[in-house]
This record gives sequence, C-alpha cells and structure tokens, in this order.
Amino acid sequence: VVVISDEVYEHIIFDPDTIPHISLASLPGMFEHTLTLSSSGKTFSATGWKVGWAVGPSHLTRAVSSVQQWVTFSAPTPNQDAIAICLREA
Repeated sequence: VVVISDEVYEHIIFDPDTIPHISLASLPGMFEHTLTLSSSGKTFSATGWKVGWAVGPSHLTRAVSSVQQWVTFSAPTPNQDAIAICLREA
C-alpha cells in the first residue's frame, strides 16, 4: 500500500489541544508507505509562490524526483530560497 497524504492544511486546525493534526506517516509502520505533500501557500501564507514539497522514504521521493524533471512549471529561485529559510526557522 502506498499513501499519498496531502497535508497542506496541517497547521490550520480549530482546537489543537483537543483535536491535534496527526500525520498519517507518524502512525506506527506508516512512514515507509506514505508520501506527505505540503505547500508554502498554506503553511506560511505565501499563496502564489507555488513552492511545495514531498516528504517520505527514499523509494517514494525518488519517484517524485524522476517525474519532476518533466514538469515545465518552476517556482522562481528567490521564492524557493525564502521558503527554505522559513522551513529551517519554523
């Protein structure tokens, strides 16, 4: 089983104390089966920047990397650099 989990809204929750976000990849035995997708648009309120990422085990992220070379859309480098800083400092 492979799970593609779109978690762009993981930080937009109404009551994190009683109903926290639980990533599917964090459940026992699920990391090896889960590719988690996220985006700067929702996480850092940077809509329009078109910077996203995929996190998971190497056999799944390699598949994403091999497909990405054929995608014609590309986010500007300054946008990618700014989001990388946000991710490091978040």
